[in-house]
Amino acid sequence: MPSMALVANQTPGAKVVHNNQRSEMVALTLPAGNYALFASGTVEGSDSRSVHCFIETTTTTVATSGAKLEVKPVFVPVPALFGVLALSAADTVRVNCLVSQFTPGDAAGFGFRLMAVSVDAIG
Repeated sequence: MPSMALVANQTPGAKVVHNNQRSEMVALTLPAGNYALFASGTVEGSDSRSVHCFIETTTTTVATSGAKLEVKPVFVPVPALFGVLALSAADTVRVNCLVSQFTPGDAAGFGFRLMAVSVDAIG
């Protein structure tokens, strides 16, 4: 497969990041192949909530990152997510986020972007 880069941007506006339940921020459907994956975005909330974000497929978690929100409402960039993935069949790759069950309440996610770059091999 020739190299290619695919990018998905979150639709404008914020999406709810639910407590203890994965919430999809952005997704890409990819054909079989090897990929380097990169994702970024921002979360907003308060009350010292912990937000965790993941790059994942139907069966695999590729990367995890998190952010701690302050007591007052605050916007926090999620540390960039990076990972590699070998797909034997087409699948959808998603950036999902959730608020930790230990810090109840919802948050918001916006400006998420997911990029997949096809690579010849993963070493």
